[in-house]
Amino acid sequence: MDVIPTGVSEVDDVLGGGIINGGLVTLMYNENSMGWVIGIKILKKLLEEGGFGVLINTSLPLTKTFIRLEYVGLNAEKYAEEGKLIIIDLFASKYNIKSDKSYVYTIEWREETTIYKFIELLTKLYENVIPKNKVVGIFLATLEGAYYHFGPKIGDKIIKTFLVGHSRLIKRNPTSKWFIMIMLNKDGLDKREISILKSFSEQIIEISTEVTKEGVVQVIAVPKSLVNGFVPKAKLLKVSNVELLGVWDYLASIGK
Repeated sequence: MDVIPTGVSEVDDVLGGGIINGGLVTLMYNENSMGWVIGIKILKKLLEEGGFGVLINTSLPLTKTFIRLEYVGLNAEKYAEEGKLIIIDLFASKYNIKSDKSYVYTIEWREETTIYKFIELLTKLYENVIPKNKVVGIFLATLEGAYYHFGPKIGDKIIKTFLVGHSRLIKRNPTSKWFIMIMLNKDGLDKREISILKSFSEQIIEISTEVTKEGVVQVIAVPKSLVNGFVPKAKLLKVSNVELLGVWDYLASIGK
């Protein structure tokens, strides 16, 4: 099976070599985790290596989204101005926030026609903007944001749009290389939505963060990957050590 290496070694190892070409990969993390950083790292590597990114923004104003991208060292505006990244801003569409940037796309927001407008925009972008000769990564950030701002009805339809779009993309250009990554905080969604998404995904990355007596520990696990010969894997990463403070040191630090 053809896979696309992400360039993030700890992720490629547990996935079985990379993301399946044409596949849907779900990146899940808990509320205490900064697991979304992994998704942005994958987008960053894709752009650095000459790929093309489509970022679907659903959770935050774009200014706040850019702060999160910059945290990982991704200058989204630079890549967008170079024609390597486009942004579909559904958050701005919902709240009627205007942008003068040519790389930011919005739709007219009406509850009854939103999904049709979204599909129409995706189709036009694929035909006229998204290159056919590059690796293309489509990143949804984030699914819980879509459910929170747009409601479960539209949230469900966004997932269905990716399923329908999958077959259309393959029909139009069967030799192209692309993937879809859905990022979500699993503590922000009901079990039903998570279960459905898991069944639709070719690969699942789960990231959890725990505070132990040794320090902050992050676990990257892949319970599902339809790569030939795949065996479920997990990696344990130590994020930081515990810093012990005496009682008086602690009280003094609060007063500063």
